Amino acid sequence: MSDSIKLNNIYAVSPTVPIRCGNAVHADPNQHIFSASWMTDEYVDWWKSNVGISEIKGSKYPVAGSLTKGTVQLQLEFVLPSDLVNIGAWSQASLEFSLDGGATTQAVDWTPPTGGSTTNLLSITVPFQPSYAAPNFPWGFAGDVMWTLNINGQSCVQTTALELYCLADTLPSFFHGVVEASFLRAMVLPARSTASPTPGSWTDYVVNACFSNFGFKYDITSGGMRFADSGIGGSYDLRRWVRGINWGQLVNCYDQAGIVMIALGLGPKVNADWVYMWCFGFVGLPPNLTRLVGYPDYPCNSPFAVTVDKLCVNNDDEKRTWFKNHAFVRVGDKIYDACAGPTLGLANIDAYISSTIQGSGSGPGQTSLYPTVKLEDHRRPGTAKDAKYYGDGVTSLDGCDIRAPENDKSATDYSETVMAMAEATQPDTNVYALDISSAQNAIANQLQQNGYSWDNFYAEVYVNDQGLEVTWDLCQTGRIAIEVNIQVCQDNDRASKMFENDLHNNSMPWPKELEKPTNVDVYGAAVLNQLMIVSKAKATGDTLPNQMICWVRGNLNISIKGPAESADALWKLFGGTALDQAFSSGTSWPTAKAAALDPSTTITISPSTPVPSSVASGAKFTIAFELGFDCTWCSCTDLNFKSKETRDDLILLRSVNQADKRNITFTLQGAEESGSHALEFSFAETSTSRVASHKVKITIG
Repeated sequence: MSDSIKLNNIYAVSPTVPIRCGNAVHADPNQHIFSASWMTDEYVDWWKSNVGISEIKGSKYPVAGSLTKGTVQLQLEFVLPSDLVNIGAWSQASLEFSLDGGATTQAVDWTPPTGGSTTNLLSITVPFQPSYAAPNFPWGFAGDVMWTLNINGQSCVQTTALELYCLADTLPSFFHGVVEASFLRAMVLPARSTASPTPGSWTDYVVNACFSNFGFKYDITSGGMRFADSGIGGSYDLRRWVRGINWGQLVNCYDQAGIVMIALGLGPKVNADWVYMWCFGFVGLPPNLTRLVGYPDYPCNSPFAVTVDKLCVNNDDEKRTWFKNHAFVRVGDKIYDACAGPTLGLANIDAYISSTIQGSGSGPGQTSLYPTVKLEDHRRPGTAKDAKYYGDGVTSLDGCDIRAPENDKSATDYSETVMAMAEATQPDTNVYALDISSAQNAIANQLQQNGYSWDNFYAEVYVNDQGLEVTWDLCQTGRIAIEVNIQVCQDNDRASKMFENDLHNNSMPWPKELEKPTNVDVYGAAVLNQLMIVSKAKATGDTLPNQMICWVRGNLNISIKGPAESADALWKLFGGTALDQAFSSGTSWPTAKAAALDPSTTITISPSTPVPSSVASGAKFTIAFELGFDCTWCSCTDLNFKSKETRDDLILLRSVNQADKRNITFTLQGAEESGSHALEFSFAETSTSRVASHKVKITIG
């Protein structure tokens, strides 16, 4: 008997959707996803830390197949022993695979080569489809696959770890041609049962999952958004959403509409719209009161209750709160709402309104409170005419909300009222540096000194041509997360405008819940002279409401949100005055890098190697930059997506930006659609967060 049969390699044949795993995207026509040479301890450690599945070995490359076909096409390459080569037709040959530790076994419909094999390499094409796969329903598998090949009484039993998905053949434009593996693991992997196909439609599953499965809670203090950009869509911070799963992060209706639209894009093509009703009203028609995401056991007719015991009050209680506006999703004519309800496919917008919004009056299903609403144009229930439809709504998943001036939002009565309240009497017009690493350490040290602890301290940094945005989430089991957000803008005017733009993202019914702080002993005069606003919510019993503090210091737009007895208490927890002083001088900061920068000093960049003027469709190419400064954060954006001239993006496969922070190479793959593409590369200086950008034009085809 010679050597046994061995499984040597597995390839995915023509994967449809490129998947980003870590900082790399693999989009080869025949993607190598398993090799016997990868079976090492080093590889096992990689898999456990990056995939989150323990004690398995195998593929480091997640791939996706066509949802239309319902399978992922795999090509298995076996090495045969010499006594199975050139012996004529085999008397017996079969291949099967089993999943979930052998719980399910499936035979592969495979015809052995006529006359046996004349070479020691045997390739077998396998249309991989787990038994729980359902038509028109995205599926995923990540784990052990045990392959058993039998030929003439000889067997190869080999276990490999694979991560496979079946997704829509074409993604919506906001994905920019690539989907994050972490999102698929959260949204698609759980959508299965080994016993039977997942029931219902993909749309129903998505809305139910977004309402019930991920541990997010509606912000019953202020209704503020966390991941979306506005009530009508825009950029969405999907990586931060994934990171916040099961940590009790707060959301609003914009966040929920956005994640539904994103998840729907993984499934069969549907005619979906982001819906925004600028005038909504009082919710919770008795006796069928609504439920808010995160509070399924608490009937609600007053969403901004601060505490759960006030979510349901008397019908005409003068303290009852309402939705000034609301966002949800329409698929075809049917309405889906993953924020309140949940609503699963009501017949049309009229049916949704009649079952959700109370009428005005004293009759059944009505409330007399509309005339008391302080916004004059909202003293009525919303109607179908108030609903506006915005297609995908979501435009990108980059998470950086710093806008160019031409994209600023128009002032409203609401924003003008709050801006007047928050007015800066002595605005600081300096341009400051921000050393992110030092800032994170200072925040952590200050909170620890004040007795605050956390289970996880997450950081997310985004950069575009307008500036840098950093977010820190301090998560603790059973407690609302503390969030810190800093936007490093070009100057004080832009930081102030970002402060104003943020006011459009709030669902609070009236500025009565906000105030400009006046306590000099708590905040210090220098802070109170800046553009600043805080929440007025106070603790009730043992319940700590989510507080909000927003202020501008020079070119920095800063916000802190978290549970505390009051905004003053949240400020003290952070050592807020010292934190603010750290932005404006080096004396209180662990590094002198916080000193004001000379606005006349700038950083510039240019490619260090010639940029190709044209590349073939689907071809890989590189663009390298040699920087005159250390860079930790960078980005590459296909500007064609911003203008929506095309739905076919150049795919960023990898940015090499680890050991050498001054030499950064981007590897890209040309779009399948021919035409001109404008690429914008942005780089942030590590020690200051200043941003430099460079644009190039490339013709595809």
